Amino acid sequence: MEDDNPTLWPAGTAVRMVKLAAVEDAQYQTCSWQNWKAGELNDGSPPVEYELRGHLIEPLEIGKPIIVARTHRNGVQVLGTFVSTPVREFKNGAALTMNSIYCISRDEQGSDV
Repeated sequence: MEDDNPTLWPAGTAVRMVKLAAVEDAQYQTCSWQNWKAGELNDGSPPVEYELRGHLIEPLEIGKPIIVARTHRNGVQVLGTFVSTPVREFKNGAALTMNSIYCISRDEQGSDV
């Protein structure tokens, strides 16, 4: 079924992503909420429990970053672009990147573009 396999979601799919953890051998250190500066270039990866909603700019693919036209960050409407490190694998509703583990799902509140 297409909903179960995120690699089959087309560009424009409304998604919700929540950072669950850093991977064991992360390329970049995960920022704490105290050190994270929203809307600025940070010296690390988003904090755990960082949430975003938006639309896929490109289909999801192993070896490529997740690129989302963000509409919301942590429940607040904030337009922007989210780019992850390249994806290692998709497993049990999670995307494991070179840096983080994200729960990724279709956003039932958003509408596909």
